[in-house]
Amino acid sequence: MKTLGPMLSCVAAVLLSVHAAGVLEITTKKQSFPERNLSVERTYRGGKCIMLEMTQDGKRTRAFRVNGRTVAVESDEDQDGFYETFVVFDPETDEFEWFIRTTNHVVHPVASEKLQELKEKKRKADKALADLIEQSR
Repeated sequence: MKTLGPMLSCVAAVLLSVHAAGVLEITTKKQSFPERNLSVERTYRGGKCIMLEMTQDGKRTRAFRVNGRTVAVESDEDQDGFYETFVVFDPETDEFEWFIRTTNHVVHPVASEKLQELKEKKRKADKALADLIEQSR
């Protein structure tokens, strides 16, 4: 029993030093936009958004962010709870690669023609998404 006091003091000191060292709290913020049948949930580490989860008309999309930039997105296109598409972004150039994930977890890149089509659609959608994110803040 005599060793319990010093041990608790040591644990408390470690916990205080970890907190003081800047361990950032993970929090979430949920918003709903019924007129668009859209819900958005943001996950933050400290004050920085690290993940956006959006559901619209049953379609779910998750965007993963580092330093304020989206670096990866996955989407459940057919609303079965499995994220079939996975996109990886280069935040410096906004270039990306698009992959399809099968239910047995095999990943294939999309055909080059399809990738070019998707890049054109992305360019058009970027502004709309940026506006939506800004409105939901």
